[in-house]
Amino acid sequence: MRFGTIAALVVALQANPVFAQQEPVETAFSSVLRGCETWVMNPASWVNGPEPFLAAMDLGPRVTAVATIPEAFRPPPGELRRGNRFWRINATDRAGFALTVSDQRPMCHIVGVGFADFRKATAALLASAAFTASWEPFDAGAKDTGRSLVFRHRTDRKFVLTLSQRTEAQDGAGIIHVIATAAYAPDAD
Repeated sequence: MRFGTIAALVVALQANPVFAQQEPVETAFSSVLRGCETWVMNPASWVNGPEPFLAAMDLGPRVTAVATIPEAFRPPPGELRRGNRFWRINATDRAGFALTVSDQRPMCHIVGVGFADFRKATAALLASAAFTASWEPFDAGAKDTGRSLVFRHRTDRKFVLTLSQRTEAQDGAGIIHVIATAAYAPDAD
């Protein structure tokens, strides 16, 4: 009888939105985007070492600097590949993000991969108060295999974020589920 009471209490607390915990992939995505904004908009957060930048993400040991990442996880060829630094972020033991930043260009590139519901995580990110406080819709377009949304930063309208996501569900360690690239676009007014 005692176990049933405890189980009922746990279920009730989880159902209550005040006590509900955010999913690990949702938390990581939000934190990685916050790190992206911090890197680009506040170079002082990394110019003398990455500690302030890492503190902005608030993911602790789940963030690891890596020497390289797979080619498919990198930004598009060209200017966005200059001065790159790479970070691996473990959201769960089977899903996470690759974050590419640049010490030469104001940009960041986020790729979500692994076994997780990235569509749910993306929807939660877009609906969050933190996201809508920082970003406003700018343009939207469709592609054959995904959906792209474009936003611009509310405090610097030339800082543009393009978020692309698969429309069909697929699972796999190397499957890219979501890509977010943020960079300055001089003609974004």
